[in-house]
Amino acid sequence: MTKPDQEQTARDNASAQEQINGLIVLYSRGRLQEALDQGNALAEQYPNEPLIPNVLGAVNAAAGRLEAAVTSYAKALQKTADQ
Repeated sequence: MTKPDQEQTARDNASAQEQINGLIVLYSRGRLQEALDQGNALAEQYPNEPLIPNVLGAVNAAAGRLEAAVTSYAKALQKTADQ
């Protein structure tokens, strides 16, 4: 990997982390529908990131969507195992 590629990867990772942090803020403020919407969009954008379905599990649990929470947690565990 060349230095410009490494720099781009670092910028992409920082952007992903900033967006995940925003998702966590929405969850912590109880803005559950917004967190679900943003989390689902991020899951499509970053399909290999296990933290996103993990946070979605917490959001779904807080929203009383227990089956969706279990599914999200299972996805997070599978993505972690795949890494």
